[in-house]
Amino acid sequence: MTVLNAFVDTLLTFWAACNAEAHTLGGMLSVLSVGAGLYLGLAVVQVVGAGRMATLRRRVGSIRNLVNKNSLTNCSHVAGNLEAKLLTAEIGLETLSSSLFAASLVLLSACLAAVFYATALQSQVINCAFVTGIGLYCLVLPLVIFIVSSIIIRLKTRSVAKEVKEASTTVKTALASRHS
Repeated sequence: MTVLNAFVDTLLTFWAACNAEAHTLGGMLSVLSVGAGLYLGLAVVQVVGAGRMATLRRRVGSIRNLVNKNSLTNCSHVAGNLEAKLLTAEIGLETLSSSLFAASLVLLSACLAAVFYATALQSQVINCAFVTGIGLYCLVLPLVIFIVSSIIIRLKTRSVAKEVKEASTTVKTALASRHS
């Protein structure tokens, strides 16, 4: 309960301090500019997903090559199953990636419109609710989107990554027993 009380006290102190000063749109330009940069940075999430898929694809390819070069016919189905599951995960990530890209463009456009508006009307006085809204929209929302997207990418690829690890062990064991 102490943590909750401290959080509420902090919010009340922030709100009192925020309302004690006059804020202008011009004063929020740096926050808006950082927000625009963060929304542009959401494109990095696509790189994270693509990197994760590339790593898994490389590992599956290595398993397939190891099975083929060593004629491990009893393990050929393992590589084929992995490729099918990887393709399914990849299709799911493409959907996420395209949706995220579209949402990022819309959010970036709104942020850039706010930058233009704040530049044109720098002396416009705004209340604390607008200051808080701009802060949440430009600083918190992009980070939340990044974290949630990264978690979704991890969840969509976790089962495939686990099966790749198991298949790698199976193929190594088959290879070791063949050479002994």
